[in-house]
Amino acid sequence: MAVFSDPVSVTRWTWVWLTDNTQLRPGSPRFHDDAVVSAQLNSNIYLWLRQQGYQVAGGPNNIRDLFRLLNARRVDAIMLPEQTALTVIRENNYARAHYQFKVERELPFAIYISKAFLAQEPDFMAALNQAIARYHQARLVKQQDAT
Repeated sequence: MAVFSDPVSVTRWTWVWLTDNTQLRPGSPRFHDDAVVSAQLNSNIYLWLRQQGYQVAGGPNNIRDLFRLLNARRVDAIMLPEQTALTVIRENNYARAHYQFKVERELPFAIYISKAFLAQEPDFMAALNQAIARYHQARLVKQQDAT
């Protein structure tokens, strides 16, 4: 039905918990069985946590409310994309040192293009993938210039 482009980026599903909760060990069997966790309601992460058998507290619709749950200690840990977590922390002037992070999954983020469209535009996918490659190259150059 569709063709996956080359990855544009990588999404890192990341556990976030309070630094002072020194007993918490995401990834351990005890964490899986005992920790109360949350994610944005009906997100892919939320559904995945439920499928994996975690004790999932009702998630908020607003991803920023995940940090309110965590900061109020209503959950032990939250899971969300790493960059989203860092953005929420920065935008709310939370101290980064108050939180621990552990990446649970890394998933490619790409674009699905319909096969019907590609039948009409057979050169499109090659051009798209070349544009993605140029984007990655430009990011590398920018990162090297910054160091």
